[in-house]
Amino acid sequence: MNPKEVLQILQELRALPYFPNDEYVMNALVKLCGSMCHSLEQVQWLVNRMTSGIYTAWPGPAEMRACLCCRYKPKDGITAYSSVYPDGLPKDPTAPPRIEGPQLKALPAGASQTADASLDRKIRLLARAKDLEARPLKRTPPPTPNFKPVTAADIERAVEELRDKRARELMTGGDAA
Repeated sequence: MNPKEVLQILQELRALPYFPNDEYVMNALVKLCGSMCHSLEQVQWLVNRMTSGIYTAWPGPAEMRACLCCRYKPKDGITAYSSVYPDGLPKDPTAPPRIEGPQLKALPAGASQTADASLDRKIRLLARAKDLEARPLKRTPPPTPNFKPVTAADIERAVEELRDKRARELMTGGDAA
C-alpha cells in the first residue's frame, strides 16, 4: 500500500471530534493501518465505518483496531475487542451475510450416514455388530461346585505319568497300553 494514499484516506478521520491534528499521530496511524490492513479498500472501509456515526468522538488507535477486527482479520494477526462496545460493534449494513460453516447437502432417502450406498451399508452393519444392547454378552459360566483348580503338583504328576508312559513304550517297542 502506498503510504500517501493511506494518509489521504485517514484525513477523513478529522471529521471526528478530538481527532489529533498532528503529523506524528498521522504517521503513526499510517503505520498502524499498513500493519493491520491488507488493502486500501480495507483502510477506506475502516475510515467510513468509524465516521459513520458509531463513534461520537475519536476513540483512539486501539478502538480503531477493534473496529477493523469486527469485519477483517488483521494482517499482523493482532486481534482487539471494543471497549466502547463491549457486546460488539453495531451491525455493519455493508457487511456481506455471514455463512456459519459449510452448507451440507441433505442425505438421499434411506441413507443414514453417507450418500455412498455401499459405505452406508457397511457403516450400518458395523454399528449393528458393535451394538452391546442388541445381543447378550458371552460370559463364561461360573465354576461348578465340583470344580477343582489345577495346581503345580497336578502338573508335575501329569508330566511324570507322561515320562513313565514313554519309557514303557521304549522298553516294550511301542506296545504299551
